[in-house]
Amino acid sequence: MKTIIGQLLIAIISIQLSITTSQNTDRVGLLALQRAWKDKLLEWNSGSDPCGGDWADIKCNNSRVTSIILTSMGLTGGLPMDIGQITELEYLILIGCNFIGQIPSSIGNLENLEDLSLNNILTGPIPSSVGNLKNLSWFDLSANQLTGSLTVSDGITPGQDMLTQAIHIRLGDNKLSGDIPPGLFHSEMTLRHLLLENNSFTGNIPSTLGLVQTVRLDRNSLGGDVPSNINNLTNVNEMDLSNNSFVRSNVPLWFSSLRSLTTLKMQHTNLVGELPADLFSIPQLQNVYVYPFVD
Repeated sequence: MKTIIGQLLIAIISIQLSITTSQNTDRVGLLALQRAWKDKLLEWNSGSDPCGGDWADIKCNNSRVTSIILTSMGLTGGLPMDIGQITELEYLILIGCNFIGQIPSSIGNLENLEDLSLNNILTGPIPSSVGNLKNLSWFDLSANQLTGSLTVSDGITPGQDMLTQAIHIRLGDNKLSGDIPPGLFHSEMTLRHLLLENNSFTGNIPSTLGLVQTVRLDRNSLGGDVPSNINNLTNVNEMDLSNNSFVRSNVPLWFSSLRSLTTLKMQHTNLVGELPADLFSIPQLQNVYVYPFVD
C-alpha cells in the first residue's frame, strides 16, 4: 500500500512540476517579447503570473497562455525566437504594431494556433515551418514586405500545402515572387479564400487552383493561359485577375458559368473579343471590370 501511495505522490508531483514548468515557459516567452518590443506601454509585470495577474491583451486557459492580441499599439522591435515557447497559443494577432525583422522559424512550434495574423513591416521569407501549423484556420501575413517564394513540402521540409485546415490565406501586398506551385492546392485542403494580390508572382496560374472558392491574383506578373478549370469555382463571389500578362486570348465563355459571382475584375489581361451575353444572366452579378481589351 505504501508503495502505491508513494507512486501516486510521485505522479502528482511530476504533473505539478510539468504544469509549473509550462507556466514558467509561457512567462519566459512573454518577457522575451516584451524585451524585444522595448516599449513601456506594454503592461506586463515581470514579477507576476501572466495568467494570474493583470497582463494586458493576454488570455489564458488552464493556466496556459492561449491568446495574444495586439493592434495598432505603436510598438517597435521584432519577433524573437522565444515566441515558440508559448506552445498553447491559439490566437496570435499582431496587427499594425510596426514590427520589423523576419518571422522566426520557431513560429512552427505553435501547433495549436488557429489564427495567425501579422500585418506589420516584416521582411524575409515565410518560414517553411508554418507548415507545422495543422490547426491553422486563418493565415494572414498581408501588408508586410515579405520576400521569397511559396513552398510545398518535400517529405523532409514542411510547406504551406500542409495547412489543410486553413480556410483563409491572405498574403497580399508583399514582395513575394516566383511561381505559384501547383502542389499548393489539393483535395485535402479546406481553403476557400486565397488572396495573393500585389506581389511579384510569375509563371502560369496552376490548374489546381480550381479547387479554391475565392481568389485574388491581381497586380502580379502572371502569364500563360488562364486555366479553363477556373470555371470549377462555382461558389466564387469575387474573382480578380487584373493587371497580369496572360497569353492573348478571347474572352472565356466560362465567365457565365460562375453562377455565384457578384464581382468580376479582369482588367489589363490581354483578353480580346466580346463578353458572353450569358454573363449578365448571373442573378447576383453587380460589378464587372474587364476593359480595356486588346484591339
